Amino acid sequence: MWGYWQKIIRDFFGFTQKETNGTIILFALLLILLFLPFLQTWFLGKNIQQVSTNTPLDTLIAHLEGLSNETEPVLPEIELSPFDPNKISKEEWLKLGLNEKVAQRIENYRRKGGKFRKKEDLLRVYDFPEDLYQTLEPFIVIEGNVGQKKPKNQNFKKYAQKESKDFEHTFVRKDTTNKPLKDFQQKISKFDLNKADTAQLKKLRGIGEKRAMNIIKYREKLGGFANLEQIHEVWGLDSLAISSLKKYAYISANSWKKIAINTATVEDMKNHPYIGFRLANTIVNYRLQHGKFQNEADFAKIKAIDETTLQKLKPYLLFD
Repeated sequence: MWGYWQKIIRDFFGFTQKETNGTIILFALLLILLFLPFLQTWFLGKNIQQVSTNTPLDTLIAHLEGLSNETEPVLPEIELSPFDPNKISKEEWLKLGLNEKVAQRIENYRRKGGKFRKKEDLLRVYDFPEDLYQTLEPFIVIEGNVGQKKPKNQNFKKYAQKESKDFEHTFVRKDTTNKPLKDFQQKISKFDLNKADTAQLKKLRGIGEKRAMNIIKYREKLGGFANLEQIHEVWGLDSLAISSLKKYAYISANSWKKIAINTATVEDMKNHPYIGFRLANTIVNYRLQHGKFQNEADFAKIKAIDETTLQKLKPYLLFD
């Protein structure tokens, strides 16, 4: 076969033996480069299929997102009951989800005679997690000083002032105000979830910096939320955070980005949570074989799309 091609090229172009061999090698390299993209697409598609041929797309996406956030701290599942922060031990604080450093800080404060006089005092402890406070707040019960007598000597006032000063110096956050939490929450007004920033989200009960960032990251992947039920898909949100969002957030009509399904490339669609690389490749190939999608009924003919995925994608499809 090699000699046959050598003879044809040499006779047609009048090349020398060395020039003929070089020409054949050059043509071979060009053919490899030409078919390399198709081989890469086939290989990646096959690998993805081997991961799980029966796993639903949503399950696979959730699994991959879980891996990307595997460094996220997992709070222990505990049964909450009423407790007095002035009486529980360091070990009990740890069981409630507080980290070692802050639990020790509270322990040291109490050993010096310090006392929490209202629930909001916990937020004044340096580095006390706001989202944890929001979860614990309904269960915090601070008993009054019933039955306890004040010291008769005049040093009591001096001691109380020193206690307050030590608390401020050692434990109070620099950016903390003395306004009650309830007054702060009353100022929250409803907002568009597709326009909210982390500062707006962090005002809600159960949402701290990490969870606010997770909401925004998932919103960017979607191109915007199309309905409030999608917040259940955000990694790391508990029932308190979801309840807060449903109470204060809303979604304006057509405030999310749509996918021009007849012109979008694999690259345009592969990062969407409801699509991914495999389905994006299938959509493009189907479109090349059957022509443009006229409506949702045409799009539903793709066998690789199950009914659940189709319903989720409908608000994001644009047929032009």
